[in-house]
Amino acid sequence: MYLETERLIIRNVKPEDEVPFVEMASDGSLNDIGFDKNCSRWMENWITEAVALAETDCPSSDYLAYTIVLRETEMAIGSVGCSYYEDLQETGITYFVGAKYRGNGYAAEAVKAYIKYFFSHYSIPKLIAAVREENRCSWKVIEKSGFQLLEKRLYQDLNDDEKTMYRFYEIVNSESENSYAAFYQAARNDASAIAQMAVKMWNHHTIEELADEFEEIIDSDESVIYILSIKNQPAGFAQCQLRHDYVEGTSSSPAGYLEGIYVEPEYRKQGYAGALLQRCEAWAKDKGCAEFASDCELDNKAGYAFHLKIGFLETNRIICFTKKL
Repeated sequence: MYLETERLIIRNVKPEDEVPFVEMASDGSLNDIGFDKNCSRWMENWITEAVALAETDCPSSDYLAYTIVLRETEMAIGSVGCSYYEDLQETGITYFVGAKYRGNGYAAEAVKAYIKYFFSHYSIPKLIAAVREENRCSWKVIEKSGFQLLEKRLYQDLNDDEKTMYRFYEIVNSESENSYAAFYQAARNDASAIAQMAVKMWNHHTIEELADEFEEIIDSDESVIYILSIKNQPAGFAQCQLRHDYVEGTSSSPAGYLEGIYVEPEYRKQGYAGALLQRCEAWAKDKGCAEFASDCELDNKAGYAFHLKIGFLETNRIICFTKKL
């Protein structure tokens, strides 16, 4: 890979990058990305791995790292690329610039160039960014590069000792078929729009009844609703909550529970329901859940197939009874 910008060159990692990378890490400024002061012990192996992964060139399964070089001096000043987040099932931007080269706009220049390259070379419709809330300089770079803020929540990345507050961003390929799709956490004023979709699924309720219920759900710390928006219009939602009572097939408490998921018919079978579910699972994991569960009616063949397709395992089937007293 080889890119040129006004001031930079972005190219494949080379063995000679070991020395400048180790020097950049020596002041401790790259600890957050895993390049600690002792990285000289393993940097050669990392470079060998990075070269091999660049040859494989699969951003949806591992990381890709490239070297940022100043055109004027041919000095390596950092790295840019991407990494696959297995827990989020998303590909995210990664970058660093040595401390003495910061404050000159190099990071944003490199990130913008890589984004353009990424969307022109891969069929992946979007990139995410996960940035610590405290790292203002980094999330300013992300925002300058065109990423849109989705949410702030506690998260533990690979190099974190514990959960900390993160800002989650995404940027969508403007030429992708899915570029008009967005996901966001519902607020109270979304209750009516959610109810208008939900009544198509739970038609024994009125829109007004559902709207009132969704307001309470949105206000609760024990539940969450994510909305799919297409062309700036609500096109689907997923509702989940914490269940502290026994949940069939689970062995821990609380468990995350998918209470309902809906996508408008014209947008089904395009991956949107799975994307909504991923956000619910991430929320439940952030709340301390080790398991996530769901259910569907016995005659709901489409719902049953959907659950199996996205990784659920069937644990039990029951018939419920009532009697009047």
